[in-house]
Amino acid sequence: CVPDTLNMTEWEKEIRKFYWLANPVRPIDNDVIFFMKDRRMTRMETDWQVTAADGYKYDVIFASTEDGRLLKLVKFRANANEKTSYHIVEDIQVFDNLRVQQLTLITDELGGRYLIMSSFADVKRVPVERCHQYGTCSSCLASRDPYCAWSEQLTQCVPTKRKSGDKKANIKNGTDSICDPPPSTTITYVMSSQTTTMTSTSTAN
Repeated sequence: CVPDTLNMTEWEKEIRKFYWLANPVRPIDNDVIFFMKDRRMTRMETDWQVTAADGYKYDVIFASTEDGRLLKLVKFRANANEKTSYHIVEDIQVFDNLRVQQLTLITDELGGRYLIMSSFADVKRVPVERCHQYGTCSSCLASRDPYCAWSEQLTQCVPTKRKSGDKKANIKNGTDSICDPPPSTTITYVMSSQTTTMTSTSTAN
């Protein structure tokens, strides 16, 4: 109940649409949960404290929508005095404009992590990581996906859990400064009595 319905805040207007949000259960740290005005969420699952290749742990949140989409977000909060922020890692269309009814995070017998999603008409299994879609070191790091890392040995984006000592990741800011710079090639041209040296840079990753 608000004193003046003509001067409601944006939050109060949303509460009016979704009255069950009027008395929400607050998170342990009493911080604000992400909110998207243009999306209606139906279910949510959290993979707590996922260890990334950069050595830090992150909470990864999966949220389904009324139009059949799946959002994967990573939560950032360095300390108690810093405001929580979220980065959308992926926004996937799983069902064709169908409301997601159920969303469950599971682990199979081999240790693989998946989301089981169901609509009125279908059930699908979606892996928590799709590292293969990032073809370069830069794109792999820019995704800021705690489940993925760049392998220098394999020159590909691989799951973080894959046993390898050469994995790189930069989840906090997604910069590619840790990717190896493109190699320089020195070419010497001999023209008459003069020698000219030129250095070119080839594109890598």
